[in-house]
Amino acid sequence: MKLLSRKQITVITFLFLASIPFAQSQNLYQNECTEIGNDGHITLKIWNPDKGKRYKIDDAQKDAIRVILFNGIASNEKCIGQKPLLQNEKEKTNFEKISKDFFKTKGNWQTYIHSSNLENAIPDKVGEKNWNLYQITVNKTMLKKYLGEQEIIKPINTGF
Repeated sequence: MKLLSRKQITVITFLFLASIPFAQSQNLYQNECTEIGNDGHITLKIWNPDKGKRYKIDDAQKDAIRVILFNGIASNEKCIGQKPLLQNEKEKTNFEKISKDFFKTKGNWQTYIHSSNLENAIPDKVGEKNWNLYQITVNKTMLKKYLGEQEIIKPINTGF
């Protein structure tokens, strides 16, 4: 069995550490679920500590959709945990193929935003920070239906 040299280990470690900030910079927004409605709507409080007051409502709306697509909803006292809509690499890859068009200025993403507003009530984990915090309601049911129609995920009616 061949052992790696000290130089090879150093290079591998450097490459690994260099990739961490890039990966982390993709999801700087934070969220907290405030309600999951029986009608398929999910309401989130969402903010971006890195952007603070520069965090715009369009970015918050897109990030709220990304939470539902890629992250899912964490359980808390107001919401039961939800898995992300895109649950495997194939689904994520399929969505990435349409994501540029989906998230463009007049893209389909706007169809799934039910309501949004600048929020006054700050979650405990934010504290007294001077950040823009939004309350965004997303229609998860219709978003899931769209993903099925686009053959990104299995349609809702498969398996019956």
